[in-house]
Order: sequence, then C-alpha cells, then structure tokens
Amino acid sequence: MSGSSRRLTFATTGLVAAALTLPIGLATASSAAAAPARTPKPCVSSGCSIVSRADVDGDGRADTTSLTRRDKGKAYTLRVVTASGRVASTSVATPWLQGTGVAPFRGAVALDGARGSELVVLTGMGAHTSIHNVYTWRSGRLVAEKDPSGSTEWVTDGALSFSKGYTLRTVKGARQLTSISLVRDSWGTKATFTGTRIVARWQKGRWTPITERAVRMPEGPAVWSGAGWNVKGLARF
Repeated sequence: MSGSSRRLTFATTGLVAAALTLPIGLATASSAAAAPARTPKPCVSSGCSIVSRADVDGDGRADTTSLTRRDKGKAYTLRVVTASGRVASTSVATPWLQGTGVAPFRGAVALDGARGSELVVLTGMGAHTSIHNVYTWRSGRLVAEKDPSGSTEWVTDGALSFSKGYTLRTVKGARQLTSISLVRDSWGTKATFTGTRIVARWQKGRWTPITERAVRMPEGPAVWSGAGWNVKGLARF
C-alpha cells in the first residue's frame, strides 16, 4: 500500500471513531429537535365532549374547548387547547346540576374588552334562577372573571318576582355592561320592584362600575328588559 493510501485509510478510520464516540445525548437531542411537536388532545379521558372552537387566547386562531364530566355530574373539567398547542384547564363544581341532564356549557362570546372569547358555564340552577361562571384566558391560565358587583357568580333570573341579568353594549368604542338585580316588593296595579343597577366599563382588566345605585321601579317592560343574558351569542335564559 502506498503512503498516500495509508494516510487516507487512517483519516477515514479516525472520522468514524470520532463519530462513534459522540455523546448519545447529542445525537438524540438533534433527532428530537427535528421531530414535529404533537398537538395535545382536547379530550384525555372518558366523559369528555368538545364544546367550542372559538378563539380563547386572543391570537385570532380557533382553539378547542372541552368539558369532561366527573363524579356523576357533580363537577366538570374545562380544558382549552390553543392553536399553538398550549393547554389550560380548571375544575368547575356543579353539584346542583347532578341528575338534571342539563348541559352546563352556555357559549363562547367576546364579553369583556380583552382579546379572545369568554367561556360561560352553568354551575347551578333552581326553579327559575341560574348561576354561571365566566372563564377567561389570562397569562396562560383559565380564571373566573368577576361580574360588575365583584362576584364570580353571574346570576340570571326572569321569574314572576325576580329580574336579574346582564346587558352588553358598546359605548364610544368601549365595552359597557349593565347588571340588574330586582325583587318584587308589592303586588296589584301599583306593584313595584326594588334592587340594584350597576353600569360598568371594562377598564384595567376588570369590570369597573361607573354608576351603582339602588332603584325602585313600577312593574313593567323596564323591569324585565334587563333580565337574563342580553349578550349576542348567548341564549337569554
């Protein structure tokens, strides 16, 4: 064998040996980086159903929202998988819905002034009163948003003696939400309702009251017009 051939053989052998002695972690890391990431599944257990494809995190792309029934309907897991693959979930207690057969998801709507849709979930109900939680995406988490009164329980009612609800408007380019809570205090031709009326503006990441006052009004259309959800995209009752 000539000198040049021997030099070529030694060089080739050295390269192969060097490759074989690379740390295993470097080789696998390179392979892992090249592999496409898997999008998390919206449903990871039985009892799960997809309830919305609305944009929740505010990036303008469709996200997937699911609800998973737990403890025979005493609770649900609300889970969002975003278009970018981020996942957030929260537990929703629904003991008053157990055995009713009522589906708790009420809708995904752009309720407040932040980008993305809010998720409205029914958590309890009586003969005529309905209680909801409103969940919103904040810094990668699902959090319960407070209504204008500062409560995380959003209550609607439209029975003979009660009028409770929310009306959403846009005033001068800003979201404005009016909440009412009225109770009958008399009957007859001069029947009246008393309670509170709060007008709030979305400001600094929350519903900030502009006006909050006690009211008394005669029974009539004005009493019932604010009952229930007066929000586009949600059933009133």
